[in-house]
Amino acid sequence: MQVFRAQLLVRSGKAAAARTVLRPIVQAHERWLIDIRGLIVDALAAEALGRPGEALRVLDLAVERAAAEEIREPFLVSGRKVRPLLHELVNRGTPYEAEVLGILSRLAPTEPPAKGSGSPSFVEPLTARELEVLRLLQGTASNEQIANR
Repeated sequence: MQVFRAQLLVRSGKAAAARTVLRPIVQAHERWLIDIRGLIVDALAAEALGRPGEALRVLDLAVERAAAEEIREPFLVSGRKVRPLLHELVNRGTPYEAEVLGILSRLAPTEPPAKGSGSPSFVEPLTARELEVLRLLQGTASNEQIANR
């Protein structure tokens, strides 16, 4: 639920708040699927905050953990949002280049962003349902109560 909340925060332009929400998840050392998703969202939040080096460091850690568990799904779900960072990770060099290229090959084919083209925009309008869930998350309702609504 925290990763979903962080995704909504990043999409609504609140990347710093998203990173705060994710801190306990991304600092954990378990190699769970949620941990990898959290790292990807944290990388996107760092990029949105204008910290590309930090974004690539976090994304490289996500790739490392995904490689150890042979997990691809979090990257495929993030697709077009994470694709530019994955390309940049390959351009700058990573010990997980083969893994990153494998992930990129499974994403819809697109041209890599041109060098020096600036940071991509990760902010998208929120759907009505996403706004509703975000409002509920700010209240005192439990996750179960939110799910029931």
